[in-house]
Amino acid sequence: MKLNPLVLKQLPDLIGKSVLHLQCNTGSDSVLLALLGAKVTAVDLGIKNVEYGRQLAETANVDIRFIQSDVVKLDETLYEVFDYIITFDGVLGWIENLNAWGRIVKKMLHPQGKIFVCDSHPLYLIWDESHIVKGQLVIKYPYFKKEVEVEESIGGYASDSKEATNYYFAYTMKKLLDAFSSNQLFIETFEEYDRCVPGMGGDTPVEEGLVTHRHFEGNYRFSFLFGRHIAKVRG
Repeated sequence: MKLNPLVLKQLPDLIGKSVLHLQCNTGSDSVLLALLGAKVTAVDLGIKNVEYGRQLAETANVDIRFIQSDVVKLDETLYEVFDYIITFDGVLGWIENLNAWGRIVKKMLHPQGKIFVCDSHPLYLIWDESHIVKGQLVIKYPYFKKEVEVEESIGGYASDSKEATNYYFAYTMKKLLDAFSSNQLFIETFEEYDRCVPGMGGDTPVEEGLVTHRHFEGNYRFSFLFGRHIAKVRG
């Protein structure tokens, strides 16, 4: 297991710091954050993911509190604030209401705390996947006409695939920025990259275990990161 290097480079010293890891999936990155010395609380909607994460933590001999919850309803079961909130790699599209997500971030972030967000760039998500690998940019998902993608199966992480309706909500950068501004969160830095971790796009390995598209290396945005000390509650 290896933490996303784009995120790792931006993180401060986590030793002894409280970290809320939102949409932790199977908890592998939560374990890596704990191994960096953080006191981790990890949250995911999938009960199987949470159960698997607890097993990983036990195997790695780290103490992590796992909570099964819809992230926008997290304040119904969790009543504390954290030094850092971290979420990355395939997380934002599962949230229908980003302003509600921003409200949770604001409520659970220490007044001097920071949040780190890294995910697929919305401009990358407009292209037809079958064409971009050929070096062709063909729009399949129009940027300003976002439609909800519906899948009738889910699984493949901590459990076998099964029938279950789930939804992916494509987002624009404006929707994400509005989630911060409407909740009085201040963005300090913003980074864009032509590479990402495997599984998030790309067809050609580059340094540090990242991948890019060979036809567009250095020429297009594939991921973004609200980087080092990226957002904090206005004093």
